[in-house]
Amino acid sequence: MDKKNFRIVTTTNENDTYLPFWPTMAQHWKNFGGFDNITLGFVTEREEDDLLVSEMRQYGEVILIKPIKGIDIGIQSKVSRMYLSSQKTDEYCIIADIDMYILNKNFLWDNWFSKVEENKLLAVGGNSGCYVGDQKGKFPMAFTTAKGDVWSEIINPNNLNYEDLLNSWYTLKVCDMYESTGNEFGKFSDESLLRGLIGLWGNYGGTLSYDHPKVKHIKRDDWAGCHAMRRIDRINWSVNTNKLNEGFFIDCQPVRPFNGETLKPILNYLGIDENKWYLKND
Repeated sequence: MDKKNFRIVTTTNENDTYLPFWPTMAQHWKNFGGFDNITLGFVTEREEDDLLVSEMRQYGEVILIKPIKGIDIGIQSKVSRMYLSSQKTDEYCIIADIDMYILNKNFLWDNWFSKVEENKLLAVGGNSGCYVGDQKGKFPMAFTTAKGDVWSEIINPNNLNYEDLLNSWYTLKVCDMYESTGNEFGKFSDESLLRGLIGLWGNYGGTLSYDHPKVKHIKRDDWAGCHAMRRIDRINWSVNTNKLNEGFFIDCQPVRPFNGETLKPILNYLGIDENKWYLKND
């Protein structure tokens, strides 16, 4: 398995909580993680010649996406990751959060991404203590991996165009009420949407992800309840530099919005030049 066949896919809109993470997120996946192909879907009214767009393209592929009337722009941003992944037919696309860093590249590659199979979806962390009861069959969106043609099979079997596809989910209800793109942002879950679409995937009679034959699950052994113990987490922010340098931590969900001073130990560990932490045209 060659990393050149993989692509990191993320999205953002104009929201200042997320957009400023793009330079450091893209650089760390490329320079630290070793993945050359990074794609950002940018939901915006900006045009191709916009100065900010030009600057953002210094760090990776940036695809401009116009907002869809009637769909919350945050929801549109979330689900656009799956759509963009479905367009990269011959590559393995890894769904990534724009506000997340990997901290142990060898662990992720050796234990997760290199284990993907050509005709299956790879789901990481569905063993979290959060996914019980009516949450069963869901898993974190971050790190979910599949070839583009598999993503297309799951989310777009009828080969709809982008806007028609997102509108086709406007009243979707397979497992719960959080799947619909017609919801308010706080009542939507892309994890729920993907679970529902997996339930409709192929001729498996509504089989969900926990026993779907084309979903390969990988456990995170560091889950304790709803918390990943090998994560530096914004919920209880503390950076143990000794453990960091030893490779103990797998990933980091940083404080938001982007704060260079607070994130300095992480960004220095990732080897990102301080002159490239910020978007200057934002």
